[in-house]
Amino acid sequence: SGSTNWHGSARVRKKNADIVIESRLVGISSSLPEPFNKIAVEALPLRFERKLLAEPQRTARRNVGQRAAPPPTPPSPRDQIDLALGNILAARLLRRFENEKPLLERGAVSIGAPLVLPEKGLTLEVNLQKIDADFWRGQFIRGGDGDALPLTAIGLKAGELTVYGHSFHDLGVMASPKEGGWHAQVKSRELSGDLDWRGQGAGRLFGHLKQFALNDTAKATAVASAPGELPGLDIEVEQFLLRGKPFGVLKVSADNIKGVWEAKLDIDNEDGKLSGTGKWQPSPTLADTRMQFTLTAKSIEKLLTRLGYPNAVRRGQATLEGSLSWNGTPFAIDYPSLDGALSILASGGQFNKLEPGAGRLLGILSLQSLPRRITLDFRDVFSEGFAFDTIAGQFNLSHGVMESKDLRIQGPAAKILMSGSVNLPQETQNLKVRVQPAIGESLSVGAILMAHPAAGAIAYLVQKLLRDPLDQAFAYEYAVTGTWTDPKVDKLSAPQVQDPGRPASE
Repeated sequence: SGSTNWHGSARVRKKNADIVIESRLVGISSSLPEPFNKIAVEALPLRFERKLLAEPQRTARRNVGQRAAPPPTPPSPRDQIDLALGNILAARLLRRFENEKPLLERGAVSIGAPLVLPEKGLTLEVNLQKIDADFWRGQFIRGGDGDALPLTAIGLKAGELTVYGHSFHDLGVMASPKEGGWHAQVKSRELSGDLDWRGQGAGRLFGHLKQFALNDTAKATAVASAPGELPGLDIEVEQFLLRGKPFGVLKVSADNIKGVWEAKLDIDNEDGKLSGTGKWQPSPTLADTRMQFTLTAKSIEKLLTRLGYPNAVRRGQATLEGSLSWNGTPFAIDYPSLDGALSILASGGQFNKLEPGAGRLLGILSLQSLPRRITLDFRDVFSEGFAFDTIAGQFNLSHGVMESKDLRIQGPAAKILMSGSVNLPQETQNLKVRVQPAIGESLSVGAILMAHPAAGAIAYLVQKLLRDPLDQAFAYEYAVTGTWTDPKVDKLSAPQVQDPGRPASE
């Protein structure tokens, strides 16, 4: 005996305790990510079946003269549930009932993969070309804590998976429960290694990765808009790459405390080291992201090469320290709201001749724009690379405008004094540059050689006691304005050389 009922485009068949529900889902549309999206006129077969599983009754044997054995305990009722959604999804669950409560014996769920039933437990296999993990993560967060399936293994393959705004390609994941959380082995073009997840509170992710590459941090600005959604982190990466540049060993430790994400960061390689701490907390009145950092360059030349600016500087060591804040996430600096303070101290290097467009901000320090815009004989000093003994200065930032009053560049050929501002969002500058050619000591040496050692010594002492009067007498001042790519240079003053044909009173 059985029955068939139609509800819209669905057909329900009942036979005893068995149930079959079938539908072509015509008239139903879905805006879920692929492969679950469909238009209303499109057919997508759905089939659900539940059937009881009969177990044979076992008859107890007894020998002649032996008392009859007690009747066997009746087996627990069991059933099987099958679900299929076109060629996209398939699932099978085997259950038994104890005191009318269903208990899962084993089962499998597959999406885009063959359905294989394990010996025990519940497995999930996913094999898709694209997976938008950010979408599904948002659905689970909004959907509450509901009872999760008691998964015992997860296998995942994806041509591209997107999570927290970052994409990972040719991804393979094998995960299983461990110590109240999950352990996963991950391999992709951008990331490979071991991850452990603990789900208490906002969750915490532990990881030891061989490689981690981030190629596009701009998408993360829109996706990771709430720090309360980010887990705590304890991650170590043997080789960290950012936009294809090798940065070396990365260590990140972060805590999510009442919706405030606080992190500590260390990046170390043989050419330099970056250490910093930061805090991310959305605020209507204060900056969302705040950080303090110290960058030490053991070799400016090699570190800039890592950053994508080869041959910009020869040799040199430097330390850059500062505190910065801006509106938005830590994953991308918002220059129009950037505030803070920086200090730099560098020594023992030489600027190379930079290619046009490369290192535009670095080009301000190299002063390559001066020989191109003025007719003075500084080409041997700046055009082919200005050598510096020291660079020292302090910078204040307000809404993306960086200002300095005391940037000093000391070199064997000249002393440079710079003051003014640089607009980072607009990539413009408004600077006053004073160039003092280093001629005082040369004249002293010349006096020693051509006149008398005593005269040379006196000249040298006068030069130093009066703070390089000869250098200052031959100093030039310029105004450097305009854009970084097309700066405008105007002469403000030049050495005052008196015309011998004019009286001194004129």
